[in-house]
Amino acid sequence: MTIIAFSGKGGTGKTTLAALSVKYFAEKDDVTLAFDMDPDAHLNKLLGIPLTKTIGNVVDHIHKEKKLELEPRKPVDVSDIEYFYSRVMSDVLVEGEKTDLLTLGKPSSDIDCYCPVFYW
Repeated sequence: MTIIAFSGKGGTGKTTLAALSVKYFAEKDDVTLAFDMDPDAHLNKLLGIPLTKTIGNVVDHIHKEKKLELEPRKPVDVSDIEYFYSRVMSDVLVEGEKTDLLTLGKPSSDIDCYCPVFYW
């Protein structure tokens, strides 16, 4: 298994390098799981993968739907974790022939900032 991560300042080519790496491994017949953790997610466009939801969208929906209140260092109901996991896998994971994509970040348009996805 090969794990590669790109990080750094904005505008340095991280998304481009990630897309080229994913395409390289796909051409070598390696099945690849790509994570796009940029709030301004565009990796899907470079890979030609349609994107409908991100983990950030699912978190927002769960907060509204279940009124999920989580506090650090407090016990969490296992059913909430299982519910979140099932929603992420069914709604967010985009499965392709050689490449699967999981997109975490999302811009927070209602308050005009790039905020953390997990805000509890």
